[in-house]
Amino acid sequence: MEGCAGHVCWSPDTLARAMSLIGRRTKVVFDLYNYLDADNQGSYLNLLDRGLELFAGDIQVFHMKDCCLCNGQKPIQAPFGKGELDLPAILGRIRRYDTEELRRHYHISNLFEKDSINLTYSHQDRIIAGGIMPVEEALVLESCKELAEGRRPGRRGNRGHRYTGKQAGLNP
Repeated sequence: MEGCAGHVCWSPDTLARAMSLIGRRTKVVFDLYNYLDADNQGSYLNLLDRGLELFAGDIQVFHMKDCCLCNGQKPIQAPFGKGELDLPAILGRIRRYDTEELRRHYHISNLFEKDSINLTYSHQDRIIAGGIMPVEEALVLESCKELAEGRRPGRRGNRGHRYTGKQAGLNP
């Protein structure tokens, strides 16, 4: 999927919403220029950061363009390196999403703890990852009312949400 200003998915957030409504993992073509319009062109690095935050693991292609920023009008596309976008800053942000950066955003730590049921919901992948480690006592994994009703646990967030069995309603 690819977003574009003036269309249904006019921002990274609306593209993320559309992807969640589709209900399956979808790859993204990220084109920063496509999101720019007269009102947001001055904050293009913020748009890039938001897109990287939302789609880091799902970006298949970065469609790189340059442009001239025009006050009060849609930016005008320019040959790569001949426009006004800070290409070193853009490329630096893209490169930053290496294994360590992805781990910082998506790694689930302390999944397995002694005598505990720990669950984490990821809104990006729409999964619940869990760890159960009975050592000195038996643990009971019961159904969760929110999940049985088809609702997602907790509120949305970038890094997912951590639940102990008790918080998720899974332990008696």
